[in-house]
Amino acid sequence: MGKTQLAIEYAYRFAGEYELVWWIAAEDAALIPDQLAALAARTGAAPAGTPVAEAVQLLLEELRTRSRWLLVFDNAEEPEALAGFLPGGTGHVVITSRNPNWQPTPPR
Repeated sequence: MGKTQLAIEYAYRFAGEYELVWWIAAEDAALIPDQLAALAARTGAAPAGTPVAEAVQLLLEELRTRSRWLLVFDNAEEPEALAGFLPGGTGHVVITSRNPNWQPTPPR
């Protein structure tokens, strides 16, 4: 289908617009928190060793205060699986999915 390739092209083409770009393999929703916790540690939003759920919340709070970030959730299966991981704010989120019934999730 080319959805992942399109997301890669977008991230590459607009890389200069972002201070932070992070790719999340979203096909297994159970693995999303660990990937976001790794980003929290990388950005300093949460110290290394912070419990995953807490690190994710700290990251989401941090991203709400920033404006030039991009999160790419690749191969998401269901919108509900991402609902707790979308930070809101003025950054950007790209979601790729094979699900033809995807509906936008309102900002939190």
